[in-house]
Amino acid sequence: MRTQRGRAGWWFGRALLYFAAGVGVGFLFLAEFALSTVALVRVVIALLALTSLVGGIRRRPSVSVWSAFVVGALLMPLLVDSRSFLPLCQDVGPAVGCIARDYRGQFAVELVSFLAACAGTLLYLRLGLKKVGE
Repeated sequence: MRTQRGRAGWWFGRALLYFAAGVGVGFLFLAEFALSTVALVRVVIALLALTSLVGGIRRRPSVSVWSAFVVGALLMPLLVDSRSFLPLCQDVGPAVGCIARDYRGQFAVELVSFLAACAGTLLYLRLGLKKVGE
């Protein structure tokens, strides 16, 4: 019984470490330095989310654990982008608060990547619980 709890703690602890590292990267680089606006960074994060989801489907924990990193990394940029639903400057008059560029495509990519990473994280945790039960 004790070894089963230890194995479950290892699976959860590993995912938590990846999540914490992702939160640090997401806050510092993606939100604070606005690197989430760079298209190459968005593509890499989306590919990492997709790869980790496929790793979860194929029951490969060393690949699927990266989904916890992506979930953590995308938390801050999603919070920042979800609070900035101002109209575009071309659609309103000069005295109205607006933003100069269209961010909806970037938000959609972040949201899809976040949802794929959430699914990958759930698959990773399910795999861990299944291995502990063996």
